[in-house]
Amino acid sequence: MPAAEDLHINYKEVCAVVQAVSRWAPRWCGKSVIVHTDSTVTKSIINKGRSRNPYINCLLRKMAWECVRRNCDVSAVHVSGSVNVVADTISRDEPSLREQLLREVADYRSRAFAENTKKTYQTHLRSYLQFCEAMNIQPVPVSETTIAQYAAFLARKLQPTSVAQYLNIVRLLHLECGKPHPFDESWLVKSTLRGIEKVKGCAPNRKAPMTPQLLLQLKKKLNLARPPDCFLGCDLSDVFWTASEIQSLPGQCGFRSRQTAHARGLCGERWPQYRHSRKVDKNNSTERTNPDGDTAGNVASPVVPSNSSDSDVQGSRAGAA
Repeated sequence: MPAAEDLHINYKEVCAVVQAVSRWAPRWCGKSVIVHTDSTVTKSIINKGRSRNPYINCLLRKMAWECVRRNCDVSAVHVSGSVNVVADTISRDEPSLREQLLREVADYRSRAFAENTKKTYQTHLRSYLQFCEAMNIQPVPVSETTIAQYAAFLARKLQPTSVAQYLNIVRLLHLECGKPHPFDESWLVKSTLRGIEKVKGCAPNRKAPMTPQLLLQLKKKLNLARPPDCFLGCDLSDVFWTASEIQSLPGQCGFRSRQTAHARGLCGERWPQYRHSRKVDKNNSTERTNPDGDTAGNVASPVVPSNSSDSDVQGSRAGAA
């Protein structure tokens, strides 16, 4: 006979009834027993006492023999599956509602942080546990003195901002264990962190200012034979001159007068064939402004070919003026 798990569900349903009869028949002597089942097929097989399946017929013969021996009668009635909740839960080994909700809560909490954040917290947790092991103390709960000592321990190798991030894992551990935060309002911890920031703090990383020399170095990297590089060079020079005239360069370099003219001399003379023009629409009139600040009504700035000499360039500028 094949194993029960390899057989049809109808066989398993009937087998459950036969096993119950074999176990409890000695207590049913002279009685009629009614079996409640949510399977209409099982109900029909039990009441008829026969089946087309040979394996199920073997079970029915066994049940009939037990009924004859104990002088009892077994019949079946159908119960809707919506009513048979308790038996279904036990037979299917499904968790209760409380267990299901606990699993859902655990799943939601596991998704509270991104994977990179979890890895960072694991690194911070390992560092804190190693410190507790070296100090021979319990991780939770800890005193504010221990937190200040841990901050000083971290400051030996880390920057002040990293020290504050590493201390955050101590707060999370206490919250996870239902303990009060050990250094919420602790002046000892706050003053320690403030001192670490004063001693270990680093100067802000400021960007280097844009200078005419740096702009010329950038120009050497550009290929002026390519229009994209030419447009980029013109845009960079425009941005430089605009920033210098509104004194927005770092350190307030003050290129508004003499230094602005010097910058134009360094940058503008090397892009004579690509004089940038800008349209300004005011009072229904169109103006074109060249980089030198000269303005003409509807006359566009001249474009000088790339093979023109410096004298031609100066003559073109005079004509435009």
